[in-house]
Amino acid sequence: TQDVVVGSKVNVPYLLRLQAVLGHKYRSVAVVRHPAYTIGSWRSKKSEVLRVAQVSDKNMNSAWSEFTFKGDNEIARMAELWNLLASIIWRQRNQLEILRYEDLTSDPENTLTPINDWFNLPFSNIETDLINMNSDDRYDDIGEIKEYVQAYAPIRKEFGY
Repeated sequence: TQDVVVGSKVNVPYLLRLQAVLGHKYRSVAVVRHPAYTIGSWRSKKSEVLRVAQVSDKNMNSAWSEFTFKGDNEIARMAELWNLLASIIWRQRNQLEILRYEDLTSDPENTLTPINDWFNLPFSNIETDLINMNSDDRYDDIGEIKEYVQAYAPIRKEFGY
């Protein structure tokens, strides 16, 4: 059989079934991003179609029908979802490799070398600088987001956030 590499930015369906995916013994890598900037991205206009962005009382995605939110607004609920998804990754940390987005963008060679070794792939130099999009000025409500992350995303500490 031929090896297959699958990469997806649409991560919620995979994360909600991560244990089953890992049960197939696939080598898997999860990339985690600082929760405040993740939530900032989820709140952008282009992300309105994402499940994680559909958490308001008026626009609740059916994927969250079984989830009991503690927060009463979108930002708090997104922080809770980031915590849920990051907790899924953390619980499976012995079966997959975890990369931090910030490490990947600041030092791709040292971040990717162990992954390439694990997959037995040659390292290919990255021809361009990677841009870390974690910038407070990109998000109008970053201060409020950070407050809700502190209150509703405790697993962030396990990832160094």
